[in-house]
Amino acid sequence: MTNYEIHCTIPGGGVPILQVHCGVRLETNDVQRLGAELKLCVQGFSGRAFALLLDTRNVRETTREALQLLKRLQKWALHRGMVRLAHVVRFPAMAGKLQASYRDRGLTTTVDAFTEIRPAHRFLDEGGLS
Repeated sequence: MTNYEIHCTIPGGGVPILQVHCGVRLETNDVQRLGAELKLCVQGFSGRAFALLLDTRNVRETTREALQLLKRLQKWALHRGMVRLAHVVRFPAMAGKLQASYRDRGLTTTVDAFTEIRPAHRFLDEGGLS
């Protein structure tokens, strides 16, 4: 049993969107399995651009190591054709902190944080991505 779901949608034949929805508990081995699945999906794109939606709103229990692996996985995706990342979190304060971090690093056109799925999808669909 996994503590996440991953699936791919291709809106209107545009850029594929990999959607990762994390469960209540996210452990290191979950992120390792998620990484292996994500890598297989990305390899299947054969270098084609893709977007990533990472939904962590349900996570209530995790480890520092799991969070570090998740960050590394996002960086890996960025260097493998990911053109946009929408991170959906539970708390507005957390979204604000992430947004400030993305702004400080000049990533706001590529990465953003949200507390709801619909705005995250709109962000992924912007700029002719789909």
